[in-house]
Amino acid sequence: MRIARLEVIAEEERAKFASAEQRAQIAHELHDVLAHALTVSIRQAEAGAARLDSDPQRARESFEAIALSGRESMTDVRRLLRLVRDPGAAFQPPVADATFADLASTLESAGLHVDMDVHRDGDVDAPDAVVQAAYRIVRESLTNALRHGRATGVTVRVVHRDRSTLVEVIDNGQGMVDHAVPGEGLRGMRARAALFGGELTTQSSPSGVTIRAELPWEGTA
Repeated sequence: MRIARLEVIAEEERAKFASAEQRAQIAHELHDVLAHALTVSIRQAEAGAARLDSDPQRARESFEAIALSGRESMTDVRRLLRLVRDPGAAFQPPVADATFADLASTLESAGLHVDMDVHRDGDVDAPDAVVQAAYRIVRESLTNALRHGRATGVTVRVVHRDRSTLVEVIDNGQGMVDHAVPGEGLRGMRARAALFGGELTTQSSPSGVTIRAELPWEGTA
């Protein structure tokens, strides 16, 4: 009886841990989705208002971009809310329908120049889960550069190599000043890399921030 009781307690503890881990994953996803959408929308709104009289067509494009960003974010938020309502459901990050090129275009329209280089070293195919993680790390890095770093330009490099993916994002902003350190976003990116047994590092200086992540493929096939 004692052994059976201990097994029940152990199972309950495992369930609590899994639930806490899922809540943390949902929190990271929710932060990433909303931070990106709001940052881009604010910049687009500012740009649209500034162009309203001088360039009505470009102002209209800015406002249309806000609507598109809102619709895409609402879809992701609804997926996450369904998980909150059903704690027993398996966590699956929202699938990013947008490509890296789409992401660069969105940030460009918000005033951030993005030099995007995504390629493969040799005849390799990165697992979908790794590609999604790389996409979200890049998205959060670009959001931080625009929102916190006051950057005007960012260089992005995503290289799918043999059994791992390298992500590197370098901006020309003001660095991670004390009052603007993106705590939740940075924690989320590190947690995302850790899920694959990888590591995410940051380097900050007055001339910008470099974010580098290694995402191993082992166990993702």
